[in-house]
Amino acid sequence: MPHRLVLLLLLSSLLAAAEPAENLGRGLVALRISSAETLVSWRLLATDPPGVSFNVYRHTDPGEGTRLNAEPLTGATFLIDSQADLARDTHYVVRPLVDGVETGKNPVGYIPAAAPARQYLSIPLEPPAPGVTPDGVPYT
Repeated sequence: MPHRLVLLLLLSSLLAAAEPAENLGRGLVALRISSAETLVSWRLLATDPPGVSFNVYRHTDPGEGTRLNAEPLTGATFLIDSQADLARDTHYVVRPLVDGVETGKNPVGYIPAAAPARQYLSIPLEPPAPGVTPDGVPYT
């Protein structure tokens, strides 16, 4: 009997591990949160190796941009930029580092010049048309 329980637990963990994951990107968001600060936030991915760190760059002109962190960021996936010229269009780029080398795709967050300060990101919703779920429950 104990062997069956161990086998059952092993099989259930294998099935759970085989469950497909969503294909998510970094989800970089840049949001002006006050008259002098911009919050830059991004996702830590399940596929990131242990010890991954990040560099964050601000671009207000074409070119390489200005690195905002003195040392690679670890343990957090956000940064508050209090030095940006918010009267200019500003782009932020987050670059992951693996073993000290910048790698991967680099998502861009954008703040237009003179963007209003707000503590939220407004996302318009597009609700589906009323219908019935596959199990027969109506929704509106």
